[in-house]
Amino acid sequence: MIAFSISKFIHNINPYSLPETYLPADKVTELSTTEKIKEAIVSPFNHIVNFSKNLISNIPQDFFSKKNLINLSFLILFSSAIFYTFGISELVFQVLLGVIFIKAAEHVLIKLMDNDALPSLNEFLPKNEKLKIIIKILIGIAFGLITLRASSILENKISAFLIFFFNITLTESQNIEALLTDDGLFGICMCFYAAIGAPILEEICFRGYLHNYFEVSSNDAQDKAKSNNNAKTTLEKIKKIVKTSLIFGAAHLSPIMGWTNIPIMIVITLMGAGMSLLKETTGDLWAPMAMHATNNTISVLTLRKII
Repeated sequence: MIAFSISKFIHNINPYSLPETYLPADKVTELSTTEKIKEAIVSPFNHIVNFSKNLISNIPQDFFSKKNLINLSFLILFSSAIFYTFGISELVFQVLLGVIFIKAAEHVLIKLMDNDALPSLNEFLPKNEKLKIIIKILIGIAFGLITLRASSILENKISAFLIFFFNITLTESQNIEALLTDDGLFGICMCFYAAIGAPILEEICFRGYLHNYFEVSSNDAQDKAKSNNNAKTTLEKIKKIVKTSLIFGAAHLSPIMGWTNIPIMIVITLMGAGMSLLKETTGDLWAPMAMHATNNTISVLTLRKII
């Protein structure tokens, strides 16, 4: 069983990479066949419970700490593998992702409010200078067109590499494609959300609040960097962009996509980094939002064979 294999795998991991509460005992007695079967069924679920408890207990400290991210990674790994066996991995994964997103959003907002750094939508999307807004939108559209082509080439290259060297079978997301190509009202609404709604909401969440969260979290380091040299200030900005982009890429993972997640996550993470750079350069979300919307809109139109 997948769950049993992963349960055994966890005991062979470097002890220093796991919390102490999850380390195996020094002495392991030989189990009977019945006990082995029981362990294969129960042990993975116990790991999920333990990882969940540890994650929840540490959330008030810092949701994005290394300890939390390690627990979160194994929680997703175990739950996806276990429920894949029962054929409901996608449902469980999406529910779990939703719960994690809510807890993360709560932590981000509280952190920003505690530091008097919770921005308004007007700060994300200022409307005082119309000409600058138009220029930023045009810049975003231009970057969207360029990165759309570049991301398509990169995804194909990575996919070809995986297929050729590892003989991996990559799958298409037929569920999403079916939704976006549906001619009914629901399909039209999904297309509108993918082209316009998702770019707006995701940019506000990731390049907006989450980006500002990491900025607030690294304020002390940035102040120290300013007193020393600009190189350290630049390093802090790079760290902020990398963290935001990796979380943005991870949010697009899907257990039913299998190995196809690799090229998709790499491409989306790099595009997230590009949109974060636009945010850093322009100071607001007009350009990254336009870039995101351009990419999604053309993808939807291509999928529906309109262009």
